[in-house]
Amino acid sequence: MKLRDEDKEWLSGEISAQLTDAIEEFRPHGWRKVAHWAREWGITGAIISAFFTLVAITLGALYQSYSHLEKETEFRTKTTGHLVDIDNKLLVLQLSLSSTQPTKTQNQAAVKQLLADATARAVSISPAVIQEAGGTFVQAGLSDTGAWDTAMHFLNYRSFLTSIDVHSPLPPGTRLEHTAYVLPKSNFLQQPTMNAIGGSKAPDLPEVRKLDAANPNESVAIGPSFLVIGTAPVVLDGLYLKRVIFTDTHIIYKGGPLTMENVFFINCTFEIQQQPQGQAFAQAVLSPQIDVKLKLT
Repeated sequence: MKLRDEDKEWLSGEISAQLTDAIEEFRPHGWRKVAHWAREWGITGAIISAFFTLVAITLGALYQSYSHLEKETEFRTKTTGHLVDIDNKLLVLQLSLSSTQPTKTQNQAAVKQLLADATARAVSISPAVIQEAGGTFVQAGLSDTGAWDTAMHFLNYRSFLTSIDVHSPLPPGTRLEHTAYVLPKSNFLQQPTMNAIGGSKAPDLPEVRKLDAANPNESVAIGPSFLVIGTAPVVLDGLYLKRVIFTDTHIIYKGGPLTMENVFFINCTFEIQQQPQGQAFAQAVLSPQIDVKLKLT
């Protein structure tokens, strides 16, 4: 028997309803639905959770690593500082011990090396220690050429100390102004560099002249505080020096008359004749006071 159109529609609807009910039986409901959702999203959630866990662990490790690195750096810095301090104290001890026997060749060699190391490392040994230790070599130097040569190394180091002294007349950043100044040509073996610093009034003005000559700049009422002379060897014998700074200069003194007032030696080297006047000159340079005042006749 042929089905009518309305029967076809009813049958189609019934079949669709039955299929819907059948499928619905397989779908989770209530707690089963929650369990199904958990299964569907479990892997994705686990991945996300693991990701954030790894991030937290990584950040924690980085923090611990940074904290450890910071503490280790602080420890190393303090340890290095202590080791340097100990090393410097040992250097001073060796210097003092070597100076007790200034005529021994091995002590002279040891002192020269110690002073060279101290200069290279910019170690600031107490000027009082340098005066005392250096003085023993100066005293022994009249009869021992090796001790006298070692004493010159003390003078060189004392001049280096002036360069790093907090009271140095030429601290970093000092403005130098080029100047033309009348100098005794016979005392300067080459033309030196000449600069001036600061400002002052007579009579507190620089002087560089022969002891038996008038001050060629006597008529000057206003001038610099100090004259800075450098780089060329100078023979000090027969000079009157006032408010002068010698820098990077080879200083020669042969034992003649000499007057110095407020004279500074910065990074200079010394060649002093081995005789009593030379001893007096050396002792004046070794003084803890950074400017030299001396009168030798």
